[in-house]
Amino acid sequence: MTVRPGTTADIPAAEEVWRLSVTERDGALPPLEVAEAVGGILRADTTHLFVAEEGSEIVGMGCTTPGREGGAARGPVIPDLCHVQMVFVRPSHWGGGTGGELLDALLGHARSIGQTRVQLWVVEDNERATRLYARRGFTHTGTVIEENGVAIGLWSRPL
Repeated sequence: MTVRPGTTADIPAAEEVWRLSVTERDGALPPLEVAEAVGGILRADTTHLFVAEEGSEIVGMGCTTPGREGGAARGPVIPDLCHVQMVFVRPSHWGGGTGGELLDALLGHARSIGQTRVQLWVVEDNERATRLYARRGFTHTGTVIEENGVAIGLWSRPL
């Protein structure tokens, strides 16, 4: 498996990884408006996409965007803060280390562009994800929001 920066050509495969992972986790297809928002994030000029590739198949994806005040996507940018988003792995590859390799690449990218801190949001009851982030030095900040009836916590760590 190789983790590399993604290209525009990788976006449809990254969207598929996201869709498969969310469907497996939630037991239902994600709503169309959420899928459209994911596509918008992946295509944004400020997004840095990374993909995990096995042979010619994209098996994982994740990205970074500028960190913003309040952890919100629309607040003012905080110059030294990186926001990690959408670390997803094909369900067939869960538990094989792909998520950790992707996260390591994202953290390495953040360091390479001069970031000193990183944050991310994670569904509170997503034990697989919270274990991964805790193993990589993230801690829960205590901030929790509710979105569509789902509790989502803010995690952070220095780089």
